[in-house]
Amino acid sequence: MIDLQTLIGVPYVTLGRDIAKDGGLDCWGLVRVVYQGLGKGLLPEYLIDEKEMKSAMFEQETSSATWKQIAKPESFCVVLFRFNDGGWHCGVVLPDKRRFIHCRKPRVMIERLDDATWHKLLKGYFRYEK
Repeated sequence: MIDLQTLIGVPYVTLGRDIAKDGGLDCWGLVRVVYQGLGKGLLPEYLIDEKEMKSAMFEQETSSATWKQIAKPESFCVVLFRFNDGGWHCGVVLPDKRRFIHCRKPRVMIERLDDATWHKLLKGYFRYEK
């Protein structure tokens, strides 16, 4: 089991997938590290930080059999946000189901799901089922 506290403060690095190799993570890199640390295997590689790729890849995947959209947050499900400029952002819901861990400039942090900023950008909650 991964100790999420060890990830707090890891620097944001565009397309960061491996802390040691890349020097940090991006939002999808963090999700992949968390899922791997939970023993759920290695998630698919999405280029979630590049706007054109976000719509083409991640939105398509979240509507596939691999990902199931769920109505309410569950422990360690992926939470997906969509910014007004069309960009995507994601994180992992914590066991209390009120907070999520995510990586956004400048670093990995924990924030509340009911924060006004995040609540209005919420796209949904997703469970990986592969």
